[in-house]
Amino acid sequence: MIAAQRCPLSRQQRTFTSEFKRHASSLVLDQRYSHADAASSLGLVESTLRQWVN
Repeated sequence: MIAAQRCPLSRQQRTFTSEFKRHASSLVLDQRYSHADAASSLGLVESTLRQWVN
């Protein structure tokens, strides 16, 4: 029998505080970062940041 192995490329879902989401959104809304630049600097996927801003 083959043992189940965890895929090395899979990721756990991360959770973020409301404060972090507000800070990330303010980079785009207040400090005029692009979505891509802000997401990259925070280690986020751009689509996640776009959801928070909208």
